[in-house]
Amino acid sequence: FYWIGNRERSMEQHLGDDPALCECELVTQGDVLAAASRRPEQQLDDLRRGMRLGMGPCQGGFCTFRAAGLLHQDGYYDRGHTNAALRSFVEERWKGQRVVLWGQQLRQSRLDSWIFQDLLDLEHLPA
Repeated sequence: FYWIGNRERSMEQHLGDDPALCECELVTQGDVLAAASRRPEQQLDDLRRGMRLGMGPCQGGFCTFRAAGLLHQDGYYDRGHTNAALRSFVEERWKGQRVVLWGQQLRQSRLDSWIFQDLLDLEHLPA
């Protein structure tokens, strides 16, 4: 049987060596950098499909920015590409979900909206 607690316990022992980018899906900086080194043209949405980055309860509300910043810092993305990747990720991630939100899921989506739109002003990032 697969129990996420086993992987979580293992990660906690080596947290200083490879920090988590996505706590929801236990994706580490090393995972993202390894994927980017294998395929440098990879987009954030490819990372979502490949390693579930941004598919947890926060729907990428925190880890997406961390991953984009890490890829920019390590030279995989320039500033314009980083901003475009963030916009593209958010558009693709929320496609078709707005009509079914309710209860706790609706509250979480409002938090993400506040982060993406009000705090970061994602729609007006420079290209």
